[in-house]
Amino acid sequence: LVWNPATGQRALPDIRGHFSGVPALSFTSDSRTLISQGGEHTIRCWNLPTGTEVLSFHDAIADWGCPVSPDGRTFIHSGGKDRDVWRIERVK
Repeated sequence: LVWNPATGQRALPDIRGHFSGVPALSFTSDSRTLISQGGEHTIRCWNLPTGTEVLSFHDAIADWGCPVSPDGRTFIHSGGKDRDVWRIERVK
């Protein structure tokens, strides 16, 4: 669940997909896309206005979460020796 701290109300519809804890979340600067890292080694990208999953990576170990660039155009998936940069436009 994602809450609006100003109102104390839920900010988004339920988004379900991870079956383990979610140690890291990243939002794009326009607040339209959420990238979640699950404890089951899955990274999922969500369209927040609709609450739908638009992309997922399985067997993705992210050592440092999934940081989003300041302009909101890309995010980095890094785990072990792998580093991947993804364009957010591909996710939307």
